[in-house]
Amino acid sequence: ENGKVTVYRGCGALSQPPETALSWSTNRINALWFANHSGRGQALYEGEISPENVAAYFPDFRNENEVVVRANTVENIKKWDMIPVTQENMTALLIPILRELAQYGSCVAELGYEQESMFEVHGRKHILRVLVLSLIYFYKSGEKLSERDKQILIYFSLLHDIGRTNEDKDDAHGKKSVQRIKADNLSIPGITLSSKEKDMAHLIIRYHSRADEDGYTAIKAMRKLSQSEREHLKKLYCICKDVDGLDRVRFNGLDVAMLRTPYAAKLALVAGSLLHENIEKFINESKGEQK
Repeated sequence: ENGKVTVYRGCGALSQPPETALSWSTNRINALWFANHSGRGQALYEGEISPENVAAYFPDFRNENEVVVRANTVENIKKWDMIPVTQENMTALLIPILRELAQYGSCVAELGYEQESMFEVHGRKHILRVLVLSLIYFYKSGEKLSERDKQILIYFSLLHDIGRTNEDKDDAHGKKSVQRIKADNLSIPGITLSSKEKDMAHLIIRYHSRADEDGYTAIKAMRKLSQSEREHLKKLYCICKDVDGLDRVRFNGLDVAMLRTPYAAKLALVAGSLLHENIEKFINESKGEQK
């Protein structure tokens, strides 16, 4: 409205600071990708530029919607609220979750998830990263979440894609996953959900691949839940969709502004750093130590 263009810049540990940087993007998804692939992700910045200060523009997504600007002409630079990836921050986030990550992560291979290839992005690595993000969310978000909530988060993480049979956008794969859980009587050792809690977890899985409104409508229709239980289920639904959505960083598909919970948005750079961790190796080594 002021004639200026909003631009974004993702910075990793190897990036120039935004004040002196000449390369920006009109797309925050591209900018986040850049932050996560320029050393450890440090920040996502937003600013404004007058059109006359744009030296060049490469407008398609593959070219990162790159805007080359004249030096020192980006104004009103603001940093998005995200946890930067440092040794200290990652240690603080991961220490509380390691025991449960080793315990529950060992189920992923047993559940039959495939190893991932270059063209497969819904296999073991995806499931393990969602498990990591769920556990981090539980321990570090500061929200009032119970032991039962943690079990639902773990159950969701491990089973939400168990019915997925392709790599395309598939709105029905949540429903197929619930059908498979029931048909094969799948369970997770150590997770003890009551039948009501299982119904809640299955609703989240069923609707995690559908529009938010579809999920909210289904939650409203769960008459066996009290009003406060329905409100809480809606919150868990949002958290589960967000921890799954955060792993869209793996194919340059995460728009942080589309996340539903403020804490998940803070984890966008952390989610990017998990792409470079061998979580399966950690789990296998932990299993070896326990023998």
